[in-house]
Amino acid sequence: MTKLTVITGITSVQGSSVADAFIEDPDYTLRGVTRDPASEEAKTWASKGVEIVQGDFDDVKALEWAFHGANVIFGELVEYCDEVELRHGKNLADAAASAASTLEVYVFSSMADATKSSGGKYKTLYHMDSKARAAVYARSLKALKGKFSQVQAPAYFQVGTEWGLPVTPKKQPEGTWRKMGPGPGHKPIPFGDVRTDLGPCVKALVEQAPPDTNLFSVGEYLSWTDYLRIMCETKGSHVWSV
Repeated sequence: MTKLTVITGITSVQGSSVADAFIEDPDYTLRGVTRDPASEEAKTWASKGVEIVQGDFDDVKALEWAFHGANVIFGELVEYCDEVELRHGKNLADAAASAASTLEVYVFSSMADATKSSGGKYKTLYHMDSKARAAVYARSLKALKGKFSQVQAPAYFQVGTEWGLPVTPKKQPEGTWRKMGPGPGHKPIPFGDVRTDLGPCVKALVEQAPPDTNLFSVGEYLSWTDYLRIMCETKGSHVWSV
C-alpha cells in the first residue's frame, strides 16, 4: 500500500523539489496544497498525477482536511513577517497533529533562531526566528512526539543572480563587477541548489533518519569572493570586487 505524502506550497521552489523527489517512487502518492489550484504551476503538477487541494495557512480546518490520511507531511512557510509566519507555523503543526493516527513523519522547513544563536546581537532576522519558534511549538505537541523532523535550506545559489536583491552584483562603469553582502567576503557561506537538492534531503529524512532530526541541506560552502569570481568567469570577465 502506498504512503500518502502531502506537500504544502507545492508550486514553490522547496515544495516542487520535494514533489520531484517522491513522484517517481511507486511507494508514494502525492497530494499538493496550494492557495490557488487554478494556477498554471498547480495544473502542471495535477497533470503529473498529483492530487491538488486548496489550502490557506490561516485556515486550520482547511489544512486538517488537506492533511487527512497523510503518512508524510512537508510543511514550508512562505511569509517574511514574524507574527504571521509564527501563526502559520503553529497552524501547520496543529493540522499535522490532527492527522496523528496515520502520520509517520512531519518534516518542517525551518531555520536557526538568529536572536538566540547570536546571544541577542541579531534580533531582526524575523524570517529565521519565526520558523525556529514554530519548530519549537511543533516539538511541544504530544501528538507529534516521535513524528517530527526539520530540514534547513541553505542560501540559494540564485540569491545574487535572479531576484534583484541587494546582494546582486552590479557592473561598474569601468567594466568590473562589485557586490555587497552580509559578513566578510572571504568566509564560507552555506549555499545550495534548493530546487534540485532539498527534495532528496527531505526523502532521506522520511526514510532513513530517526525522529527529531534537524538536517542542514548544504550543497557547498562558498565565500562571497568565490561566488562573485565564478559569476564573473561565466560572463567572460575576470575582474571582480567584494
